[in-house]
Amino acid sequence: MMNISKGTRGESGCVFVCGALISIASWVDTASALEAADGVTANPQTTQTTFFSDETVDFVLELTAEDAVDGTVSWQFSTLHRTLGRGDTEIEIEPAKPGSVSFRLRMPHVKEGVVGQAVLKASFQTNDGAAPALVYERELSIFPRDPFADRAHWLEELELQLFDPEGRTAKLFDDARIPFREVRSATRLRSSESGMIVVGEGIELRNHAGLADALMELAGDGRHLIWFAPAEGEIQFPGSDGFAGKSPKNLSFLGSNMIEQLDKRLDSGFWSERDTSRSVGLGILARRNRCYIEVVEPSKGWTWMHAQFSDPEGHLILCGLRIVDDWEKSPTPRFMLARLLEHMDNLKQLTEPTDE
Repeated sequence: MMNISKGTRGESGCVFVCGALISIASWVDTASALEAADGVTANPQTTQTTFFSDETVDFVLELTAEDAVDGTVSWQFSTLHRTLGRGDTEIEIEPAKPGSVSFRLRMPHVKEGVVGQAVLKASFQTNDGAAPALVYERELSIFPRDPFADRAHWLEELELQLFDPEGRTAKLFDDARIPFREVRSATRLRSSESGMIVVGEGIELRNHAGLADALMELAGDGRHLIWFAPAEGEIQFPGSDGFAGKSPKNLSFLGSNMIEQLDKRLDSGFWSERDTSRSVGLGILARRNRCYIEVVEPSKGWTWMHAQFSDPEGHLILCGLRIVDDWEKSPTPRFMLARLLEHMDNLKQLTEPTDE
């Protein structure tokens, strides 16, 4: 029987979908604001936790309170060894009028290949002399700009085969000095004999009939593929009634928490506070006794699908997060790509025969 796992919010158990047993795992958002004794709560204007080396960031904290209160917000930005910045701001808070404090942070310098950590803390002290109370604390990760520094040889060994009719992913790869061979059609994808296959984002499924079937067939033949954020359309649910291709051994659906599984320092909430058109969801649609994976709004579907095939071992990862538009806005998109390539390469290495 094909194994299907499915991540969702706040639920656990098992359900039957398209005739297959799906186990449902839950995840929760562990990020939360701290609350001072006087009922003062601090909420950041952004939940972003990853930044570039030497980047300057304007940070805003909004403070709310159950009752009117005056006081001082003290903030400190530090690494393990030194304080990078600190400041104090007097504010007035009313129940219907939150107070806010803004400050500019300069991220520390990190070397290529190194990820640094820093901590931002803020406390609030009322004007009546009460002891200050911590209202905000967040660990930030600082990344270099190049996720592939000193890894040119490894990238060459991946032999990336890129199918990208839209052209935007190819331009990104060129700008990032990621070597690849461009494949012009799904037919030529089928004829490629080696290398990892990447399918660029934004492909209209309705304009590329047979693409999804070709990708599933390639994974079933033992190839390793990564497919980014297709546009409108649907894919027949692999292994369901009426599906003509090979059924995967395992089929997994996950939310954006899959980013933490690739690298816990990456920002799993990065896309959630941005324009939702920059990512897509993967929903399950039943129609005329057949099941499909449908491209939907991010809030209505999962972020990630992983189809694992056996005899021979092959993998297809479909990621609903777009990387092109946000490449310069955070380290998360570019390092997610690097971790995805590493992850798929590791899966590939596990299946290749070793010399005795």
